[in-house]
Amino acid sequence: MVLRAPVSGSLGNVQLLDPLRQASSRSSTVNSAWGVTAVFAATLAGVLGLATGVMGTPDASNRLRDDAFYEFAWAANVAAGLGPTVSDGVTTSGVQLLWSLFLVPCVWLFGAAALPIVAPWFGFVLHVITAGLWFRGCKDRLTGFCIAGCWLGHPLLVRESQNGQETALACLLASVLWLRRAASERAFLLCSCLAVLARSDLLAFVVALSVWRHRRCWWRAVLTPAIALTVHVLANALLGGGLWPDSAMPMAWLWHANQAVADPSWSGWWQQAWWFLRPTLLGGPWAMASAMGLGFGAFVLVRPWWPPALRAFPAAAVGCAYAWGARDLATPAWMAMFLALLPAARPRRVPRLPLALLAGLLGIVVLHWAVRWYPRDYYLAPLVVAALAVVAAYGRSRLLLVVLALAQVADRDRVRAEPLAGQVEMAMAGQFLANVLPTSERIGCFNSGLVTWYAAVMAAPTAHRGVVNLDG
Repeated sequence: MVLRAPVSGSLGNVQLLDPLRQASSRSSTVNSAWGVTAVFAATLAGVLGLATGVMGTPDASNRLRDDAFYEFAWAANVAAGLGPTVSDGVTTSGVQLLWSLFLVPCVWLFGAAALPIVAPWFGFVLHVITAGLWFRGCKDRLTGFCIAGCWLGHPLLVRESQNGQETALACLLASVLWLRRAASERAFLLCSCLAVLARSDLLAFVVALSVWRHRRCWWRAVLTPAIALTVHVLANALLGGGLWPDSAMPMAWLWHANQAVADPSWSGWWQQAWWFLRPTLLGGPWAMASAMGLGFGAFVLVRPWWPPALRAFPAAAVGCAYAWGARDLATPAWMAMFLALLPAARPRRVPRLPLALLAGLLGIVVLHWAVRWYPRDYYLAPLVVAALAVVAAYGRSRLLLVVLALAQVADRDRVRAEPLAGQVEMAMAGQFLANVLPTSERIGCFNSGLVTWYAAVMAAPTAHRGVVNLDG
């Protein structure tokens, strides 16, 4: 069976030779059997992911990071007519605006105290809606079912959809960008503006897809990202008092400043930079999103120009690296296995669409790992879009869908609960400040979301306290 990406909206014209070609060509029963197996595997991935990942009441010790309470406080202050502020007396743009604006009507409807409950479940609803969009976005219904099942039960997406932050909304809009990549210019522009407002680092994805759409006209390729960036900057200037989210730089500055103090030499800086750069080269971030899916995506890009005579070399290289003590090799191992087992019929040009897809999302990893030196799991959630998109393009191979779903089931332990127990102390600090300090006294603290939420928002109006965020 020769696997070929569909012509309409395809990922390129790369041909993949299935090792089961002879067996599956004898009877359509073989492919039907793999289809049934794919449905079963995708159902298993979805059910297990939801059963083990969904949490009834996320809180500050599990999933709800301090940043979530920062956005809760921002939305509560806007809803109460106090302006777009978190830090006392300072207009801030340290939130992702679209999600925070969505929380404002939630405050009007349910009250500020309900946000830690409403926001995680609102995010989970968006996660389910996104799975439905993937189902409808695949022309082949069996492929759509399998991709939707893997999205629905993806352990990283399930966990981060309930983190109270913008992650589920950003993943939904990143998926819409991909599924509507060939839409009219107005529709694509609207999706781009919303995506960048949902999470600013999705600008890299917008740039990559716009370049693919207008690869023969550079000014049109630049126009949509430029408009989306302008909308983002103006929204921040209007609601935050700055041109860029003021949460973007403090932690990055802290990491770089500490490195300069510890070892100001060039070699010291390079050693630290390489520490954060290594994972961008098909390391842990890609494996957490989907080692199999993104390994297959790397294969689709590499295979057209890789010499057939050397197709076993990457597998040998990965094996030697592991023997010498290297780890974090799951994604390169999948790519090497596909190169060894699925040689192309003949070399072709590198397909542009998967290149744009992976390059755009690579920009997110490079930004947070190699540039900011501030990696966080929820930054990786949009990478799942690339993993599922590239597999969906070759979904006519039911065996590939089976492998994707089973690999996700096997990888579910890779995503573990973050150690957030220390945040309970910050929540207690906010709750009991009134017992040790007069409410008229302003205080300052780092990671002020929890303290602000309990000491200023939840205590108002009887014991409102000014809390100054020191992060910025």
